[in-house]
Amino acid sequence: MKKNYSSRSLIRQGMRYLCRALDKGVPCSKMRENLRRFVNRYEGLKRNERSLLYRELYDLYRSSKNYLGGDWQRKLGQCQSYDKIVKAARRVEREKKLRDKQLGIRAMLQDNETIFFLCTVHDHCADDHKMWQGLIYVDRFWRTKIEGELYYPVLSYIKNRRIRTVQWVMGEPVWMTTRPNCKHYFIPLKTEEVLHSSPKILNERHRYKTYSRDDYYELRRAVYTDLDEISPCSYFKKIKRG
Repeated sequence: MKKNYSSRSLIRQGMRYLCRALDKGVPCSKMRENLRRFVNRYEGLKRNERSLLYRELYDLYRSSKNYLGGDWQRKLGQCQSYDKIVKAARRVEREKKLRDKQLGIRAMLQDNETIFFLCTVHDHCADDHKMWQGLIYVDRFWRTKIEGELYYPVLSYIKNRRIRTVQWVMGEPVWMTTRPNCKHYFIPLKTEEVLHSSPKILNERHRYKTYSRDDYYELRRAVYTDLDEISPCSYFKKIKRG
């Protein structure tokens, strides 16, 4: 059965998968086939993304299995080994999110009920995007979606706050969300929510969470706790305590 992809899932399940196979002594020839099936379980990935994940997982398996003295736990417990899997998994997640984001924006703009969008806020934002993040934007064609008693309150809100359109900020010269490597995306908001809440409250309610060093170490401890349960050893115990 296909699974939704997330870097956290790939890292944790992938490392467990390698550890179990190493503990059982699965041959590299068999592991190549097993890892291809493992990676193919995740839906929505491109061929080159699956290839990257497979290559990093298999390279770590092979190097661990062939490690000097057969001490595969030492190799699997090295920070360099773990970080390569993390780097590949998060790279694939970024690329997939970028594709999903573009599809999502088009779908949101076609929604006849949504006219307001909140741009996410990121701690490590490009200098020329800082002034445009965390703001509310409106669909250029909002007039075709709003009628009745909401029309004039929406018109007043847009004029009083000088709300720019989603289409404008996505285009030249800002290229918000559409520029390569831009991590921002738009969150659809209900019209009543916008009219009755301040931008500050909306930003706190929908604030984007980025990776932090705490996230990295928390996940690493969880991974090596799993591995120590599968194949108890001093290397895994030291990492999970760190």
